Amino acid sequence: MASCTGYIVAALAFLLPPVSESPPQGKPGAKNAWARPAPLSADRFLRQIYAHYSSLEATGAAALESPWQRAASLFTPRTIAVIDAHRKLLTEVSAVDGDPFCDCQDWIAITVDRVSTRTTGPNQAQATVNFHDRNGASKQVAFRLQRYGDEWRVDDMTLLGASPDGWLVSILEAETAALRAKTVGKEP
Repeated sequence: MASCTGYIVAALAFLLPPVSESPPQGKPGAKNAWARPAPLSADRFLRQIYAHYSSLEATGAAALESPWQRAASLFTPRTIAVIDAHRKLLTEVSAVDGDPFCDCQDWIAITVDRVSTRTTGPNQAQATVNFHDRNGASKQVAFRLQRYGDEWRVDDMTLLGASPDGWLVSILEAETAALRAKTVGKEP
């Protein structure tokens, strides 16, 4: 009986494809359960970010992760490095005090009115997101986007009413330089 089981297992193993083999692709035009999802466009990437804010009424703000918690899926490695360098030196309230995507400290439900994107290079785009909160306050955030493989990431973005030039990376770099200057000579 044991030898019969061995033959059956060997026969089944012969019929099954190896694990490393690609899944079947199906017929062109047919639904394919194995197909990889299509990459997001720059427009869709931004709409997906803002979809979290529009669902606040149903889920509550406690369920929403901050952009700093989701930095790896939102920002380019260059921007993440700037954010990390800034956070290491930060000992007080930052110039970037809140969520840069909604220009708010306490998340509120927002509705995207318009997303406009423009390709600026083979892997680059500029975009503007116009939105309003439930109180009717309209805001606009501009983005510089970078494509990494099939995915888009935020390379830089404006912060409404901020200085020196209103762009996140410049603001964080300037504040990081000022924090470094404060700590020079204070270390034992």
